[in-house]
Amino acid sequence: MANRDFKPVRALEREVVILAGVSTIGASGVVDSTNASGFSVARTTTGVYTITLDDKYQKFLYLGCTLEEATEGSTDQFFAVIDTTDASSATAVVKVDNGGGTLVEPDSGAKLHFFMCLKNSTLT
Repeated sequence: MANRDFKPVRALEREVVILAGVSTIGASGVVDSTNASGFSVARTTTGVYTITLDDKYQKFLYLGCTLEEATEGSTDQFFAVIDTTDASSATAVVKVDNGGGTLVEPDSGAKLHFFMCLKNSTLT
């Protein structure tokens, strides 16, 4: 369970925590997560990024990710697919593919936007 002072959220589940942020992909896939709060993002391999949460949670309720291209009007189409989530180890894996199942590396300067809903305790 996270050891932070979270503000109340109105939800059907108890102890819901929301984390959101933006990570910028630089040259060679290096990720700048300075705008992320409560988690960091690192490139694992081509088109694969691992999100590591600062705290452990009971479970992932929702994890959404979108990719914002660095160049406006880019003809490339990318899809961020949440591959695995494991709240107990506080990690999630995001794969970026071209829509055909081929893993691709986003352009330098692309931004990964994250929105996560997590359950913070075992209370029901």
